[in-house]
Amino acid sequence: MRGTIGVHTAHCCKWHGCKYGDPDCPVYNGEVEQLYLCEDCYWELEDEEYCRERLIRIEEIKIFKDLNVILMDRNQKEKQL
Repeated sequence: MRGTIGVHTAHCCKWHGCKYGDPDCPVYNGEVEQLYLCEDCYWELEDEEYCRERLIRIEEIKIFKDLNVILMDRNQKEKQL
C-alpha cells in the first residue's frame, strides 16, 4: 500500500471514494489528504442544478439545526420551571 499512496492522493476523493475500488484507500479513510478534486467533484461543481439543490439542502440543514437548538433550549427552560 505504501507505494501506491501517491496514486490515491492524486486520483481518489474523501467524498466520492477510491477511484480504484480499494477498501483501504488512504484518502477515503482519512489517513492522507487528497491533492486535487476528483472527476466527480469537478462534474458537480460545473452542474448548476446540482449546486443549487445542494445549497438548498445545506440551508435546510442549517435551519433544522437552528430550530433544534431553539427547541432544546426551550425544553431546558421548561424543565427548570
